[in-house]
This record gives sequence, C-alpha cells and structure tokens, in this order.
Amino acid sequence: MNTEQEIQLILTENALLDVFKKNTLSKRQKAHLIKKYAEIKNMSLRAVAREFGISHSTLLDWTLWDKVTEEEYQNLVKQGYSESEIYKYLRNGEFSKLAEKSRTHKLLEEATNIVKKFLNDFDNDVELLPKVDELQNYLNRFKSHLKRSLQKSGFGSK
Repeated sequence: MNTEQEIQLILTENALLDVFKKNTLSKRQKAHLIKKYAEIKNMSLRAVAREFGISHSTLLDWTLWDKVTEEEYQNLVKQGYSESEIYKYLRNGEFSKLAEKSRTHKLLEEATNIVKKFLNDFDNDVELLPKVDELQNYLNRFKSHLKRSLQKSGFGSK
C-alpha cells in the first residue's frame, strides 16, 4: 500500500467511524465510503461489518444506495418519490425499472419544452409537417399504451 492509499484509508476509516457514531452522511455517501474502504483494505462487506460492529444486513442496505447516481436521485425526488419508495425499489432489485421510468419522465418533459419553444420560433418549412405527423402518431400510440397499462394495474386514467 502506498502513502496515498494509506492516507485515503485513514480518512475513510475516520469518516466511517463518524458515519457509524453520528450518522451525519447521506445514504449515498455511506455506500460510497463503505465500498471504498472494503476495496482499499481488500475486505468483504461482511468483514467490514464485523470490524465496525454493524450487522451485515444493515451494511448491505446502505450499499444499495451506491447504485443510484445523484442525478437519478434528484430526478426521482423531483417526481415525488420518497426516500423510502426509492429504497423499496433498490431492496427488491427493481431500481432499473424505476430509473427507466424516471428517464422517460425527464425525456417527455424535455420534449415538451422543445415543442413549446419551437411554437414561438419556427420557419415555415414544408418538410416539418411529416415529422410532426410522425411524432403525433407515436405520442398517440404511447398514450393509448399508457392508458391500457394503467387500467390493467388498477390506476384508471386521467
């Protein structure tokens, strides 16, 4: 282990002790520190749990948050998901579904903003009409699919 790794290890150990005693870091920061510590010390998560006197399952729960980027987390919160709902998806191994749903929401929001902006500033271009028709067709198909899916799941439609 070189000096830089030793310094990083000491800082990580101190940060982990702070996490375990005071609980001052976010779940994502905890997850990152735990994984980094295990990597530097070449230890399993079970061994890290033993070293710090924490249950292995608690440590595993914390490391689940390392699967979520800050951007994904912020987007999900913006869309109204609570931390416990996000955790439920992580715990059940279904976070990729939730993340995809979040990306879809974000893309639709961006597309809507582009169309709004375009309404105020466009050139008369006859070639645009088929593209707008194609976009409208896909949006109608998407809307129909979404309504059917919501009805099947018992949410109905708006």
